[in-house]
Amino acid sequence: MRNVSKLLVAQGLSVFAFRAFQIVFAWTCLSQTGSGGFLASIVGISWLVNLVAMPLAGHYVDRSGGKRALTVSIFVSLLCTFLFLCDSEYFGLHVGLAAAALILTAAADCVISIAPNSMIPRLVTGEHVTRCVGYAASINAFQSVVGAVVGGVIMGFLGTNAALTILVGMLSVALLSATSMKWSPAPVEDVTSIESPYAAMLKGFAALASIVPERSLCMMAIVSNFVLTPLVSIVVPVFVRLILRAPVAYLATAELGIGIGMICGTIAAPRLISRGVSRLALVLGGNLMAAACVCLVAFLSSLVVQVAMVGSIGFGVALNNVARGSLRGHATPDKIRGRLEAAVFACCIASIPLGSWIFGLFATEATVGYLRWAILCAGMVMLLSSAVLVFSKQTRSALTTSDHDLNGFYAKNYPNAFR
Repeated sequence: MRNVSKLLVAQGLSVFAFRAFQIVFAWTCLSQTGSGGFLASIVGISWLVNLVAMPLAGHYVDRSGGKRALTVSIFVSLLCTFLFLCDSEYFGLHVGLAAAALILTAAADCVISIAPNSMIPRLVTGEHVTRCVGYAASINAFQSVVGAVVGGVIMGFLGTNAALTILVGMLSVALLSATSMKWSPAPVEDVTSIESPYAAMLKGFAALASIVPERSLCMMAIVSNFVLTPLVSIVVPVFVRLILRAPVAYLATAELGIGIGMICGTIAAPRLISRGVSRLALVLGGNLMAAACVCLVAFLSSLVVQVAMVGSIGFGVALNNVARGSLRGHATPDKIRGRLEAAVFACCIASIPLGSWIFGLFATEATVGYLRWAILCAGMVMLLSSAVLVFSKQTRSALTTSDHDLNGFYAKNYPNAFR
């Protein structure tokens, strides 16, 4: 468990630093250029790089075994942040260099995000896999909120250079934690010589298409990301500012409620599984809870009830994420787990721009009156996504299988997915 603790420390500090770096970059870019269009373009490019780099990151994690990929990625993030700091401190800050640093750190973040779920099943066994995957999911789920707080607070009180110095310190500690981790898992089968690197890189997508439970759960995850990411980043701020006419403290309370709900869900899910609650119950219950709360939250007037609703959204999403992630950790062969994880991440990320664009249509003074109905429709779409569990017997079978019987489950039931 000590090695897993080091892994989670490295992951947590790295992803929190990356999200904080995004805040620092956004503020610096707007201060230097005054152009929101330039900022949007760079952020859009960084998301595109993140999406394209996912399959490569999964292949790298599988081939290197995990630790090397994680260490190199943290080092790249540290180097980019350090160069950004030096440029700001001594040369007056060039926005082009800052943009290049953001794009490179976005690529490195791909590896840092998927490595833990691929590495944890090789470090621990049994019920510890579910618990540790839950911790990793909690870090990934909470990274945007923590990163925004860290980046905004330290930059607001200490300034840009001090903020970058703290981020360099965080990444340095993350690098030390990753390099000190003992890593001696069972050998991972190499990609065969007759398989091209391109084919090997995309093998995770082929496996995702062939494994019915993963395909069904990925469809639910795509719908969830399509709805919830724009909900948190666009809809909630617009709802607070333009409909409720409430102060920023209201927005902070809502975001904090989502984060607390996610933390509670990631703590509760492993305990429920260890006590005999099936993953099917967690996935179905979590999705229905989140969807119902999305439908209700826009039509409630009480602040306390609204915060409880957004907290319940976070709780339901966390139950869902832990159940899916621990299933993948137990059932997937070591040699392809990273690429399958990357394929799922890439599909989820790909849904975010479309969701953001659709919800962005309701983010103006002219259309905001329809925002409540847009939120209601989004919640109904999430509810309907649960139908994949009703119609997929193979998915229900996988989600009700015990941890012990899940070992080798995909290799046994879907052998063609790994050829």
